[in-house]
Amino acid sequence: MLRRLISKGIYLLSACALFGGVVACEKPESERYPEQLQIFVATTTPDAFKTKVLVSVKCDFHWTAELEDPSWGSIKVISTEEGVGGSFYILMSENTSMEDRENTLVVKAGKGEISEKIVQGGLGSFFKPRTLELSGTKPGSVTFDAPGSWVAEVIDGSEWLTITSASGESGSSVLECKAKDANENLGSREGRVRVTIGMHLLELPVVQYQKDIILSSDATVSLAFAAQEFSVDTQYNVDYSVEISVPWIHHISTKAPLNEGVERFSVEENNGDQPRTGVIKFLGGDALPLSLTVTQDAVDPFLLENKPGFYSVDGQDYIWGEDGWNQSSLLEYPDGSYQVRVASTGVISAVELSGIPFDVPYMQENKMQLRLRSGAYVPFFKQCTVCLVYKDGDRYWFKESSGSYFIIEKED
Repeated sequence: MLRRLISKGIYLLSACALFGGVVACEKPESERYPEQLQIFVATTTPDAFKTKVLVSVKCDFHWTAELEDPSWGSIKVISTEEGVGGSFYILMSENTSMEDRENTLVVKAGKGEISEKIVQGGLGSFFKPRTLELSGTKPGSVTFDAPGSWVAEVIDGSEWLTITSASGESGSSVLECKAKDANENLGSREGRVRVTIGMHLLELPVVQYQKDIILSSDATVSLAFAAQEFSVDTQYNVDYSVEISVPWIHHISTKAPLNEGVERFSVEENNGDQPRTGVIKFLGGDALPLSLTVTQDAVDPFLLENKPGFYSVDGQDYIWGEDGWNQSSLLEYPDGSYQVRVASTGVISAVELSGIPFDVPYMQENKMQLRLRSGAYVPFFKQCTVCLVYKDGDRYWFKESSGSYFIIEKED
């Protein structure tokens, strides 16, 4: 009897070994891991108007799917095939808030589990990118997946912003805008575009960055040979530096607050016999460099003369203290200009220069009147274009455009 039971036990063990390992003696699926468990999600970042997402499953076990937060999403199974997998939809409502929202998809099979984060965009992330950024007058665009036909309009910034593609149909869409000018102002400027899709009104922020500029009404500066200072007025919207190409020009001041500036420079005396040129550059940000050309005259041979008088007037020199020209006078007019006269009592003659402004920049052209008098008779009169060449104390050197020179002593 014992032998029969033993033999029967061996038979049962053998049967288990041959068949039960596959059928009767194996653990149920709930206690085992599947050999294959994969999911394929059509998109893990649906936009605000996407209401269903397709998910495919590959699995050799029976599987289930769920969302951790069922308050704004659910699962709808489409198909299942034992030992192969299946498919289902993630169903969700439109996300009409500005913020994105997150959920977690969990698929289970036996002891196996796989999860995937799902982020549904809000209205704030409907457009890609979220904010349209423009540079200069180049067009810029955003893309979006429209759930229906759409139209767009500028609701803020229409004075500088225009839409170049203002409508479209459902599906993948592009909204393109451009600025009417390059924004050569201080700082960026902002606008808004409204996109209407059915009952939905969506707003797209648009930003145009400033175009960096450094401007000046001055392009060249012409100076006399003497050591002196000059100023350059600038307009700018970016911090800048000053670069000087020659050692005889010196930058002597810093900028004023942003968008207004006066740059001051000093120039050494030119002791050479040739004029010279230097370049000052203003450099900053992405702005085109502002270049200023400075030209300085050489020493005029006339400056070697030091005696007050009128030189090369109608071919003659009239020098105070020589050849009987021993009287002089200086008269101030109500407008602040002066008349200087050098006279000779011997021949009862005089030379007059009227309309003299002493407080003027070097090389600035001024209108003056030059006369020769012989008694009551005026044998010579000329309307002159005159500029100040040099000053030393109360002594002034003026140069007339046709070649006459005047050295004048201003008496206090």
